[in-house]
Amino acid sequence: PKRVEIGWDGDQYELRCQQKVEEDGEPKGSKTAGIDVGEIHLAAVYTEDESWTVNGRELRSLRRQQNRTKKKLDSKIDQKEYGSRKWKRLARAKDRQLRKTRNQIKDLLHKQSTRLLKTLHERRVGTVVVGDLTGIRESIGYGSKANQRPHQWAYSKSGPTASSPE
Repeated sequence: PKRVEIGWDGDQYELRCQQKVEEDGEPKGSKTAGIDVGEIHLAAVYTEDESWTVNGRELRSLRRQQNRTKKKLDSKIDQKEYGSRKWKRLARAKDRQLRKTRNQIKDLLHKQSTRLLKTLHERRVGTVVVGDLTGIRESIGYGSKANQRPHQWAYSKSGPTASSPE
């Protein structure tokens, strides 16, 4: 696999994959896999003869860290006068710490999606069907704390880029 992403096609979400062309003419897989994207498990995969999940525990941990950092620094920033030297210093610190966490999340998503694609390729899966997540954020109302999880859900984030060494 060279690239994978879950994206919006105008009507529904779809999984888009780009595969590296094999020189030996090896036939593409004939199996079909269904993927259910989730918040606790990043993906639940079902093929004709087996099923497995991609664990999202590390991603949830990074999201919790991101939310704690944001809350702590927002509280400190709110106590300072807007535009003051201390306010600017705290705002820069917040940006720096959140950028680090965003990069860790991006790296984790890249690794998980690559691992999923390699597993699908090894198991000779030729067709992938992804569950429809249309309107998932609008249909929930769990309160301000619990709504944070689905709104930070990584179901439309891209995976490995075409320039990755695969």
